[in-house]
Amino acid sequence: MRVLVLIETGAFSGPARNLLETLSLLRDRAEFVIGTFVRGGAESDFSARVRDLGFEVRVIREAFRYDPRCIPALARVVRDARPDLLQIHNTKSRLYAWLVARVSRTVRAIPQIQYFHGETWVDPKQEAYNALDRRLFSRARNLIAVSRRQKALLVEWGARPERIAVVYNAIRPVPPAQKVAGDRKRILYAGRFSREKGVMLLVEAAERLSREGVTGFELVLLGDGPERSAVRARVEAAGLADIVRLEGFQANIEPYYRAADLFVLPSFTEGLPNVLLEAAAYEVPIVAFKVGGIPEMFTAGQEAVLLERPDAADLAAAIRRFIEDPSSFRRMASAARRRVERDFSVEAKAERLLACYRQVVTGRPLGELPDAAGAASGNGSR
Repeated sequence: MRVLVLIETGAFSGPARNLLETLSLLRDRAEFVIGTFVRGGAESDFSARVRDLGFEVRVIREAFRYDPRCIPALARVVRDARPDLLQIHNTKSRLYAWLVARVSRTVRAIPQIQYFHGETWVDPKQEAYNALDRRLFSRARNLIAVSRRQKALLVEWGARPERIAVVYNAIRPVPPAQKVAGDRKRILYAGRFSREKGVMLLVEAAERLSREGVTGFELVLLGDGPERSAVRARVEAAGLADIVRLEGFQANIEPYYRAADLFVLPSFTEGLPNVLLEAAAYEVPIVAFKVGGIPEMFTAGQEAVLLERPDAADLAAAIRRFIEDPSSFRRMASAARRRVERDFSVEAKAERLLACYRQVVTGRPLGELPDAAGAASGNGSR
């Protein structure tokens, strides 16, 4: 079986690493070609890493984010790769593949699996493409969602449930972090700086804590994106430069996890976030909101602090509880690590993905597969 995987990323980030780890486990049972978009002449970090891992890479050059010249380029990639299956991960690839299939009978005959990780709210243009993406999802024959909540969203948008399988993200086990005591508690965020990630809400929570006289903590923000300048301006205007550090995008986050005392994910919407799997694997206590698939990952109050609604006051209160008495948070972190090791293994994800491939190439509905193993057996309301 030959699978052409289309993914849009220039960085070798957690989701990209997770994908390649999964595909590596299937190399003796499927052949993979990775198609990706690169802007400019230089090779991206992601495409270079893919080559280093020995995967066949097809690069589509683009001058800007939705360069229409990439549509015929994608058609050539599909024609030359001759896949038995297309696995599509992102909005642009989904749109371009749909357009190519409209005019190419050969491409139209290739089965596709559309992956739904979640939506980004980068700018008005992206939100318009999100609306288009929802329409494309509603017409797709085969869909993979990364959580049951994401599957429910796809059904709300018109997709048929019998065409959807849930495949949870996964992580390899890591040695537990040996914490080094410091003068201040280190609170970590890692992710995109865009509106749906709620980074500004986290800064507002830090501002509240500072006004209330809470000391003994520092906030480390990792990542990049359209809101980074606004976040920096808010930090400086609020006089928080001595406790809030913007460290930019980091290809290797491991040292930050090992140094962190608390991980906070203030997102308004999520699929099934890799950063929470990683934080739990490093036994870092977690505070997040009950959005997307997060309640499917962890039991609230037992494995993580999951707040009911995105609110800066509630977030500040949770962080304050941790600063004043971290013992219960650390117990939850140990339980979360055990949960991740038990229910979110890369090996289980690879086997489930292979089962999805076999369903699709034989023309059977993905919804006929048994429910996802591991986390699907329970949720945060247990």
